[in-house]
Amino acid sequence: MTLSNAPRGEFYRDVVDRCIPDRNSTILIVCGGESDRRLFLELGFTRVTITNLNPQGRTEAFHPFDFARQDAENLRLEDESFDFVVVNAGLHHCAAPHRALLEMYRVARLGAIVVEARDSVVMRAATRLKLTTAYEVYPVTLGSTGLRDTDSPNYVYRWTEREVRKTVASYAPHVRNRIRFFYGLSLPAGDDSSAAARAKQMLVRAAAPIAKVMFRVLPSQGNLFGFCITKPDLPGDLQSWMELDGGRPRFRMALRKPSAEGSTR
Repeated sequence: MTLSNAPRGEFYRDVVDRCIPDRNSTILIVCGGESDRRLFLELGFTRVTITNLNPQGRTEAFHPFDFARQDAENLRLEDESFDFVVVNAGLHHCAAPHRALLEMYRVARLGAIVVEARDSVVMRAATRLKLTTAYEVYPVTLGSTGLRDTDSPNYVYRWTEREVRKTVASYAPHVRNRIRFFYGLSLPAGDDSSAAARAKQMLVRAAAPIAKVMFRVLPSQGNLFGFCITKPDLPGDLQSWMELDGGRPRFRMALRKPSAEGSTR
């Protein structure tokens, strides 16, 4: 599915709106902040918990939602304890973004929703041309935090569809996972007034018409990337070689070779 030419905030809103139709769902937001609070309030959600390593001020600021100090890479929560787990532009602040994604998958009962950046040919070229950055240095100079809530500028980890599929399949190989992908384009506005930044903005404006045409033809080359991983519905989504035994998945007994019996002695 393609969401074209939407600013980052609108893109995030559209992905959430499309993936969570039930406003009564329980929501866990990791790496969250004020922008998440505002968006979920506007969309009419009421059962939301926002988490971060740092509350970024008084926890009362997240009212009417709950706040909990949680590490996205090691959530202190039971399996499937929230309907949906959501992150917006937070995984690239993790030292192990794949681990954080799988923690989201583990804690979600219905689905995990991610909005990040996509690793594409266009984005790699833009990085080489210095139209975008590989490390988020400038935000730290303004007081923002970097890697794991420190003042070390973080690497901007960008994803691909194949990488998402492989990561989830490695964690849950016994099921067929359903993943929806979303694409968007948001040209950088620039928040640095230096001469180098102004020159970069001139290049961005000159390239904007080409970027928009390319995005219409190849949506996956946009710089906005979202995906929704739907948790499996058992037993329907089990792999053909698996079955349920007392509610737990196991290798299908009918497929076991007679010679394999007793092999664990």
